[in-house]
Amino acid sequence: MNLTGSRPTLIANVCALLIACVMIAEGAYIVHAHYGYYMPQDAPFFLFPVLVMFIIRNREFSFFFLILHIALVIQMFVQAQGLYFGGPVQWGGKWGPLLFLPPFFFLSAFSLVIYSVFALVTSLTRWLDRKAD
Repeated sequence: MNLTGSRPTLIANVCALLIACVMIAEGAYIVHAHYGYYMPQDAPFFLFPVLVMFIIRNREFSFFFLILHIALVIQMFVQAQGLYFGGPVQWGGKWGPLLFLPPFFFLSAFSLVIYSVFALVTSLTRWLDRKAD
C-alpha cells in the first residue's frame, strides 16, 4: 500500500499544508483586527482539510483542494491587506470576515465521510467475495 499516493499528490498535499499554515496566521490577524480577540481553537479548522487530503491520497482530489486552498489564502490576504491599510471593510450582520472557512471545512468533512463509506463498502465486498470462495 502506498502511504503517500503518487509524487504529485504528495507535493500537492505538502503545498496545501504550507498554505494552511499561512491561512492560520492570516486568520489570526483578521479575527484579531476585526473583533479585537483571537481564538486559538480556530487553527484546527484550517488544518482539517489538509488532513483529509493526506487521508484520501487521490491526485484529482488533492489538486482540487489545493486550488481551493490557494483561492482562500488569496481572499484572506486581500482581507488582511484591507484591514492593515485601513481600506473599506464591508462586513455586517451575519457576514463575518472568514465567511468561506465553514463551507470549506464541511466540504472536506463530507468528502471524508464519502471516502470512508466507499472504503467500507469496498472492503466488505472483498471480504464477502473471499468468504464465498
